[in-house]
Amino acid sequence: MPEALSPRYHCSYCAREGSGTDLQLCARCRAERYCSKECQTRHWKVHKQNCRPSKERLYAIEPIEGKGQGMISKRKIPKGTRILSETAIFQIHRDAVGLPSPDADTLTALERLSDSQRRAFYALYNCHGEHISVVQGIILTNNLSLGPNAPMVGIFLEASRINHSCKSNAEGTWNNNLNQFTVHARRDIKEGEEVCISYFGYLGGYAARQEVLRVHLGFQCGCDLCMLPPLERQRSDERLNEILTLDTRFQNRRSITERAIPRLHQTHRVLELLREDNPPGVSDTRISLMYYEAFQIAIANSDQARAKVFAERAYEERLILEGMDGSETMMFKSLAQNPSEYPLHGISMQWMQGVSSIPRNKSESEFEAWLWMKS
Repeated sequence: MPEALSPRYHCSYCAREGSGTDLQLCARCRAERYCSKECQTRHWKVHKQNCRPSKERLYAIEPIEGKGQGMISKRKIPKGTRILSETAIFQIHRDAVGLPSPDADTLTALERLSDSQRRAFYALYNCHGEHISVVQGIILTNNLSLGPNAPMVGIFLEASRINHSCKSNAEGTWNNNLNQFTVHARRDIKEGEEVCISYFGYLGGYAARQEVLRVHLGFQCGCDLCMLPPLERQRSDERLNEILTLDTRFQNRRSITERAIPRLHQTHRVLELLREDNPPGVSDTRISLMYYEAFQIAIANSDQARAKVFAERAYEERLILEGMDGSETMMFKSLAQNPSEYPLHGISMQWMQGVSSIPRNKSESEFEAWLWMKS
């Protein structure tokens, strides 16, 4: 192949560009590339936390046409597998992310980095051009939240290379117990398949998603969901927009007891729509959220039987998406064991029953009808 058409790589330490023959692979994991032995030695302090023998390593960061760098699976990754667990090279306050130039805390954080970390930071993608400083552009492009509504964000050298898909095959979450960002497989991932996460939460239909990605990250998404044939995409948009409409109704907290059955049915409808929009065997963080919503409806009305079932199902979803040590996984496990410990328990007594009332002799369809009060 002519040199001009050969894939271009960068030294993992000094970011020098070269071809596959110019840069040598790490002999152990065969995932990082170096222009010299000196660069490899200096990078080891950073690299060693993710360096595994190549036969064990789940992924490699490689050039992807039209996307820059990306994460590629090196073998089949079963659903629920933890693909990555990474410590931030630094954390900053969320309010500092959007500043036109770095504040004192950000500059201090950069000064504390090793030379190899600093080089790797400056090699990250910046989608904001010359509108703001280079440092702020890189941070604004690559920061990842350290949990829902967390005041801090982090910069991660490996996780920052994971590209976006509106129909992602992996889930990125912050693990408070590990103080690391983790990535888990939402479904079975084939060898050689790109590993993608969703950069944003629920965005609705195609037009809304494209607008958010264009404004905030400057690219047009070409994922499988966005590239559906027009009729299929229209049907998907209808499902996603119906979910958005139903979701706004959940903001009325009084209806959790005053209109408990209609609200439970709305929750079930969202779950049906999510399953229609996801292939069989794909976990979705919104599914766990809907089971949590159903749990709150049940326990607020003193129904420990249904609450226990909903908490168990939420636990099973979160276990896949964040692992045994995930904060929400542990919370749902605790709620499944002791649903009455939840603060909303007993606001209303209209459905009062204990966990012993869970029926044991119903068919699957009969059990679901009981669970969602549709019998």
